[in-house]
Amino acid sequence: MQPHQDQIHATTRIESGENEDVKMQVDGHGDAIIGMGNSFGRGNVLIYSVDKILKKLMKRDGMTEEEAMEFFSFNIAGSYNGPGMPIFLFEYHDE
Repeated sequence: MQPHQDQIHATTRIESGENEDVKMQVDGHGDAIIGMGNSFGRGNVLIYSVDKILKKLMKRDGMTEEEAMEFFSFNIAGSYNGPGMPIFLFEYHDE
């Protein structure tokens, strides 16, 4: 399995003009952004849908669900790049 040739696990720093917050984007996954969020002591950051990222990895790169989760965990969520790192949302379903 060869991942897509884009730097899909890289993050790009973007600066907000008004409040000087530093946010990071996951390159190649802008369509998985579902909002912004923050918590005490932390500026606004982008929120990504893990489900959308996994589906894209499976469709675009031909990964199995297990391969996509492993790739996401190691190369995207596991690549801490400092303040401004996005939040990765796993949807909660009450059974």
